[in-house]
Amino acid sequence: ITHKHDGDPIFAKLDVEAYGTEDQRLPGIVFLRGGSVAILPIISSTETGQRYIIFTQQSRLAIGESAFLEIPAGMLDGKGNFVGIAAKEFEEEVGMSLKLEELTRLTPEHAPKGIAISPGVCDEMIHYYLFEKGLPEKKIGDLRTRITGNADECESIHLRVIPIKEALTATSDSKFF
Repeated sequence: ITHKHDGDPIFAKLDVEAYGTEDQRLPGIVFLRGGSVAILPIISSTETGQRYIIFTQQSRLAIGESAFLEIPAGMLDGKGNFVGIAAKEFEEEVGMSLKLEELTRLTPEHAPKGIAISPGVCDEMIHYYLFEKGLPEKKIGDLRTRITGNADECESIHLRVIPIKEALTATSDSKFF
């Protein structure tokens, strides 16, 4: 079990002995992470109308990437407040506050627990939201040079503002597609 600095658990790897309905032995390694949220942030220039996606760029050790582009996302706190956690994570990672009513749920209604990411080994279910906002070119420029993240969690996040047309080939982040 891995813990946050305050002692709360954040990850657990279990080696379990499990059996299916016909006493068939099932794979026994399970990674418990819990729920998460992701926001697709689309901004547009109030002067030109040009549309962009804000990506976070950070090191992702598990896939051997030192500068992986992804949409802002984060883990839930166990209280089930998806929208509030999404707003908190967005502010932490992007440095912009947003109002809860500015988020549009993208997760289908038939998936109230979220979307399974890798159900063969991990319990993570993710909830998706869309955030759209118009900003002046000056503020868009400021986002391009911003470094954010939670220092207590060893995060150093560089923001990347990429035109929508280029965004489709800029990342292999499954949360984006």
